[in-house]
Amino acid sequence: MTVELELRRSHDDRRRYVVDGVGSLRYRSWFSRRAELMPVGGPALTAQPRGVMSRSAVAVTAAGVPVGEFAQSRRLTHGGEVTWHGRSLTLRSEAVLTSRYSLLDGASVALEVRASGWGRTRARLTLGTELLEPGLVLFALWVVQDFLAQDSSSGG
Repeated sequence: MTVELELRRSHDDRRRYVVDGVGSLRYRSWFSRRAELMPVGGPALTAQPRGVMSRSAVAVTAAGVPVGEFAQSRRLTHGGEVTWHGRSLTLRSEAVLTSRYSLLDGASVALEVRASGWGRTRARLTLGTELLEPGLVLFALWVVQDFLAQDSSSGG
């Protein structure tokens, strides 16, 4: 059984986005790529890029301990490896003209994200049959949203 969800802008905070039953992410400022991830039932995390021009990123606890990482596999694509608590998954771009991504655990799709990058509903999600940690879902969403933000700022 799959579950359909949406990443929506919060009513009371324009920098905060919510996924019902999963948690929220909040950008630190309008121009920051850094975000606070607030997973349901888990500790708060910070998602941040690893370099100015890099498409690698890390999710860390309040104590600065890394729990998740993203490393882009090729420069011209929006795919790469996500490591979450030592578990390796693959984030893959599914379409050239649309912003659709899959988080794969081996050959099975654990999460599908259809992102718009703007508006009240920033993304629609489909969770596969496997139960994913809310922090992992939020981190994958943040990575996809960061792809869109970087593309729009560079004109690509």
